[in-house]
Amino acid sequence: MDGSLSVELREVCFGYPGTRLFEGLNWQVLAGEFHAVLGASGSGKTTLLRIIAGLEYPQSGSVWIDQGDVTRSASHLRGVAMVSQSAWTYDHLSVADNLRFAQRLSGQCDSGLQEELVGQFELDKVLGQKPGELSGGQLQRLAIVRALLSGRRILLMDEPLSHLQESLRSPIRGLIRSWQQQRGLTCIYVTHDSQEACELSDTVSLVAQGGILQTGASAEVYRRPRTRVAAELMGRPSVQWFEDFQEGKRFGVRPADWSLMVANPPNSM
Repeated sequence: MDGSLSVELREVCFGYPGTRLFEGLNWQVLAGEFHAVLGASGSGKTTLLRIIAGLEYPQSGSVWIDQGDVTRSASHLRGVAMVSQSAWTYDHLSVADNLRFAQRLSGQCDSGLQEELVGQFELDKVLGQKPGELSGGQLQRLAIVRALLSGRRILLMDEPLSHLQESLRSPIRGLIRSWQQQRGLTCIYVTHDSQEACELSDTVSLVAQGGILQTGASAEVYRRPRTRVAAELMGRPSVQWFEDFQEGKRFGVRPADWSLMVANPPNSM
């Protein structure tokens, strides 16, 4: 990371009829950063990505990418690639043609890069198949490789592994993180899994209550949550709450910090 801004939202307001998601939101992501966005279902995580990608427009405020105002720019002009929960593919094309088309659109002709990605993401044995013939894990790997071949410097990932079992998710997470670091890409990764956010990210933002509750290094947010909601979002299992009736206060304890207190045996004095 070089300290420059890659994505910035300034005073962004957005909502749907009956629901206000963001009110005067200010938020920044550094260039080359892996930034996890963590929150419960319906908190606005996906909408946040869609605003950055140009698939939704803020009702007020502005969106900046690489220090340029792109608030009203079309999505294909923003230099971002997006991977969603459901893989976007060209179903009439083979896996190989899907990848070739992605690279052709990027203007790149690096066949070595494609071969390396195909091998690492284990797509080499299905290159001749159509997307409809692939398993869920293969489809998501295809969508991720297409995004990496796009040549875009900003990757938006909306829970791309949420439908996969953990044995498949863990190695793919490692590959995504490795490629992001090697290429110096900016990655904004939406998840509802705090463990996944901690494993992957340089920085995590907690989304709830119509905005960003807290942003910081995952260890810092875990140890020093600013609100009760932030404390409950970060960590698995969640923080446990206790009442101090004498002081009239509530305090939270992380299960990982519990220690066993050895009491006297029941029959001892």
